[in-house]
Amino acid sequence: MLFSPSVRSYVYDINAYNSGVQLALFADFDDTALFFRSRTRRSIFRHLPKAIDKLGQWFRKWRIEVNPDKSAAIQFKYSKNRSQLVVDRNTPNLKMLNARISWQRSYKYLGVTLDKNLHFREHIARVRKNALFYIATLWKKSHKPHKKMDKCRPISHRSHSLL
Repeated sequence: MLFSPSVRSYVYDINAYNSGVQLALFADFDDTALFFRSRTRRSIFRHLPKAIDKLGQWFRKWRIEVNPDKSAAIQFKYSKNRSQLVVDRNTPNLKMLNARISWQRSYKYLGVTLDKNLHFREHIARVRKNALFYIATLWKKSHKPHKKMDKCRPISHRSHSLL
């Protein structure tokens, strides 16, 4: 990752704490993520709120506004079975700058839809739907009859193929 000297000094102080929580900053801080991996829920909810508080303090220090409506929390738990619960019962609420961060079953991050079970079915379905839409749009535009050709003869569907 390349940073200009001014950006490097700008983000240097954000990694001042070491709790095992990883931070990812993308696109001028527009897409920020905190990641923490642990085998126990107790460890997660001991370290993650502290890291969220530190990040909130850093945002406030540098006057970066956070939109709570675009903030979300997701707990990844790989399982072949799809859980009906968004999070396990008795999961504590997370807050940043006095705004509640909602727990989500899935979340679109940097164009990839991540679901709590890491199945990617929702992402694949969304990408497939978009691809089919654009293929159909391109097909319609490429097979639109020309005004002069309209009067001459109709276009046969057998003479065209879509690969």
